[in-house]
Amino acid sequence: MEGLKNLVGQRFGRLVVVSRAPKEPRKTAKWNCVCDCGSAAVVAGSSLLNGRTQSCKCKRVDFAKKAFTDHGKSDSIEWDVWQGMKQRCYNPNNSRYAICGGLGIRVCERWLESFPNFLADMGERPSPDHRFGRLDTRKDYSPENCHWVTAKEHSFNRRSTVLVEMNGESHPITEWIRRLGMNTSTVYKRLARGLSLVEALQPPKPRKNSAQAKSRSPS
Repeated sequence: MEGLKNLVGQRFGRLVVVSRAPKEPRKTAKWNCVCDCGSAAVVAGSSLLNGRTQSCKCKRVDFAKKAFTDHGKSDSIEWDVWQGMKQRCYNPNNSRYAICGGLGIRVCERWLESFPNFLADMGERPSPDHRFGRLDTRKDYSPENCHWVTAKEHSFNRRSTVLVEMNGESHPITEWIRRLGMNTSTVYKRLARGLSLVEALQPPKPRKNSAQAKSRSPS
């Protein structure tokens, strides 16, 4: 090991160097290490010396666990929702990946690595009847596009990508609601009463002023 600093026996964070790893052509020198957790790791000498690597990755895992469990919600429905959302978008083995990640649906940067951010934006589930959903199923998971909805409302939302034509324009129901400045629950209630999609999207008629009504009444 002439010209190479011998790191055998030295400790770097949770790692203790036990031997030199086989030399690879044109590669930086690497060392066989044993981590305090019992796992083995092969690490570049430069990473050990500059402090960039201090464990077999268990330190990173411990940090992540602490970050996501300090909030006391790791056994909650909100935690399960957050995990499921990421699985659907990034795990090709997930049963719903084809209709989420496979279609290019992603989780916003604010939520992707931070459950506390997700919880702060969405809040706790309002009731056992509520479920997590997107307003527009063609768009990503983000604070602007997600909400807690009842099963009935969620069922409606699954149909919300159906285009509704009015005034010579075609848009999904949710887009019409936004454009018209309507209350979503009002539209839900109208549909429940049997009104058509176009009828449900009609703005409410202005109420007559009681004073005007009296002035118009016969004397």
